[in-house]
Amino acid sequence: MPFLDSPGRCVYCAATDGLTNEHIIPASLGGKLILESSSCLNCQRITGRFEEIVARNMYWPLRLSLGIRGGRKRKKKAPTHWRGIVVDDETGQEDSFEIEVGKFPRFYATVEMPPPGIINDLPPTDKSPELKLYLKADREGLKAFVESLGASSYEIGLNWRWDAFNQLLAKIAHAYSAGLAGFDGIEYLLPPLIVGGSACFSYLIGGIDDPSQELEPPADIQLNYRKIRGELYLSVKTTIFGNKRFPTYEIISGRITDLDLVRRKIAVAQEHIARDNAVSRANAESAPGEFLRADP
Repeated sequence: MPFLDSPGRCVYCAATDGLTNEHIIPASLGGKLILESSSCLNCQRITGRFEEIVARNMYWPLRLSLGIRGGRKRKKKAPTHWRGIVVDDETGQEDSFEIEVGKFPRFYATVEMPPPGIINDLPPTDKSPELKLYLKADREGLKAFVESLGASSYEIGLNWRWDAFNQLLAKIAHAYSAGLAGFDGIEYLLPPLIVGGSACFSYLIGGIDDPSQELEPPADIQLNYRKIRGELYLSVKTTIFGNKRFPTYEIISGRITDLDLVRRKIAVAQEHIARDNAVSRANAESAPGEFLRADP
């Protein structure tokens, strides 16, 4: 399991007591890279809540169909079966059924977003931008499943939470940036979205409008420099579940105030992760991340 060295403080609130390890992309979403001793217990509770919404409420069936069961230990066991109802159209009679989650045909939602508002000089807002929500499914598998129940049609409810999904993206980007670049020479922008209650997600979080900038598997995260109106920022591109199941998202994580300090810190972290990447590839595992693609 690849690690980044502890920053010696909570990356979200700067507390120094009771620090725990932090998966940059949650283990429950297939993440492997860990930032050591980097989250206090209070912030862990906050991030754990929205991680659980995404991992269990939104994408639990997809996770299990992909064999991803990792995550923080919970008092409750994760359910192992879907429960549903078959309704007779003529009589209205209802019959219940159960099916193992991993055997349910794959069905999930992805979302495309416009680029972060800061890039296009839009003002911060707590309103969601125009989104494109896509439902992805194994159509043949769903058809066979419905026929196996003796049904002619089906309805499936999806729980998709804009706030939790954006908090998750902000958390991934901030933890990765802080783990690689440290805290000197950067004004970080994302903690208010993660633990501070701000809902101005679309100002710093969005999609990419150039398909050539999509992350290529096995990479699931990448740190970049981004110049915006003459100022230099750190930008993180990330995706979840791999194999291009989801779009690549871009998150503006911080404004650089001392480029030399940031470069030196990243160079040390790059050497560290490069060794772990080499080991991961030798063991035929997914690479935990990539580094700066554009040097200012």
